Amino acid sequence: MSCNIHRYDLLFMPPSFPFGGMENPCITFVTPCLLAGDRSLVDVIIHEISHSWFGNLVTNANWGDFWLNEGFTMYAQRRISTELYGAEYTCLEAATGRALLRKHMDNTGENHPLNKLKVKIKYGIDPDETYHETPYEKGYCFVSYLAHLVGDQNKFDAFLWAYVDKFKFKSIVAEDTLNFYLDYFPELKKQDVEKRPGFEFDYWLNTPGWPPYLPDLSSGDNLMKPAESLALLWFAAELNIDAIKAVDLCSWKTYQIVYFLDKLLEKLPPGYYRSTQFLFVSHVDRNRGNTQTGTGDFCNYRAPTSLVTCAPNHGTMMSGGRS
Repeated sequence: MSCNIHRYDLLFMPPSFPFGGMENPCITFVTPCLLAGDRSLVDVIIHEISHSWFGNLVTNANWGDFWLNEGFTMYAQRRISTELYGAEYTCLEAATGRALLRKHMDNTGENHPLNKLKVKIKYGIDPDETYHETPYEKGYCFVSYLAHLVGDQNKFDAFLWAYVDKFKFKSIVAEDTLNFYLDYFPELKKQDVEKRPGFEFDYWLNTPGWPPYLPDLSSGDNLMKPAESLALLWFAAELNIDAIKAVDLCSWKTYQIVYFLDKLLEKLPPGYYRSTQFLFVSHVDRNRGNTQTGTGDFCNYRAPTSLVTCAPNHGTMMSGGRS
């Protein structure tokens, strides 16, 4: 999909830059935290480049349809990631995103009016309050559902090309997108897929709460199950220290660490954040043959992203470094 951009730059900002990345048509501003040394956070760059099509070339007409930017961009990011790194890795990354959505909805309440895809920013509501996981992850689930209805990845990819070509350099609302989708797939329109009970397009857009459809992430089980098993070891009635120490975290992918921490935090009562941070530091240092513990080594391991993300009052903007 051409977006008529002949040069695209990345500008690394000072450490005080408060976002993982912020896209513009020809340049993206990114945090220096992405320079991890092993390209493990390259999905953030994929996300921002994907905004060249979804967000910059085709733009939501108002902030009530912010999900059009982020839901389609999340889908494009993971579609590209699947081609580059495989379904196993992409499903693992998507599982961490789903965990963030679960945490957000647990904190705000599923029925919070801003947990719709199509939100109404009424007088007195700070627009910043709409900037959370729902337009990203619930939006991703809706776009994935649209792909699921098509049932053919190549056909849905072709739809995305046609969608961008149809609406390039325009600002649109959700109804424009969904009407074009139904016109592009007349066989689905004849089946009234937009009215299927429990999955109505109107329900997706205007009902707060958990997505009615979740993409299958089982392809990532080989990466997720070791993290889940380690989390269970930590919460066993009697700790098996030898079994915990035997797990080689240094061989894990970054998102396995994040997923593991998510599983820990799911089980923790409020107030245990600090002690969990210390325990994990100790585990990492023992695992690496390091006799010292401290947040310096912990931060070098890049794990605190998830802890900071899931800690109360820290927000989620750095979770995937996306914008």
